[in-house]
Amino acid sequence: MQKNFAAVEPRVAAVIEHFALVEAKRIFTVESDSDTPANIAAGLLIHATLSVNGADKAGHAYLAQAVHMAQNMGLFTERTVSKVYDPQHPRTTHGRAVLAWGLFSQQS
Repeated sequence: MQKNFAAVEPRVAAVIEHFALVEAKRIFTVESDSDTPANIAAGLLIHATLSVNGADKAGHAYLAQAVHMAQNMGLFTERTVSKVYDPQHPRTTHGRAVLAWGLFSQQS
């Protein structure tokens, strides 16, 4: 039987959520001028956390910036497919594809 951790240990879950949000914001801030998968993932985590906690408008700014970073990386651009999704580097290609789909699905 699977249990929801937040229901079993709400105080611990709140602490974990807080520290995850702090670390995601740190990554996003420190590398704000870099379009990297880590920054995009941090933006998605911040967006999801803020949205779940009722701060949708603040969270949307992080989502918009994550989308902008992904576009700068060429994750959604047809003409950069061979460069971004290089079959010679399957692990990197897979990671970028999962990130692009995750970003796409979080927008909808």
